Amino acid sequence: MKLISIVAVKPIVQLTMDPPTPVTELDKLNITLMCKVESGNPDILLAVRWYYDGELLKELPDCGGNATDYLFCDIDPSKLLLEDVGRGFHGNYSCEGMNEAGWGPLSADEELIVYCKFAVSLVFQFE
Repeated sequence: MKLISIVAVKPIVQLTMDPPTPVTELDKLNITLMCKVESGNPDILLAVRWYYDGELLKELPDCGGNATDYLFCDIDPSKLLLEDVGRGFHGNYSCEGMNEAGWGPLSADEELIVYCKFAVSLVFQFE
């Protein structure tokens, strides 16, 4: 009989965005952030911590004590949807993933660039 040993390895992740940036504020696009496993075993993430400019934004799944929190228990934690993206979303995003081996290191920052269009009026004064 041959024994097979499976070793669990913490995940190394990379953050990607769809659609890629830059985006224009007037488009009010939805952007999906994805925390993809580059290496690790197993390569399925059980939980993901999402960061915005170095601060914890959200940890998924979010299965807290509230009845409404259970809505977020069965979602894929490796994806985070940003809706109606405007200038307030501009910044650096990163993630860290957890598999059966534990939490891996934080991904590199990915910048979400949001262009703002301003109306410019010109006033001419003639003498």
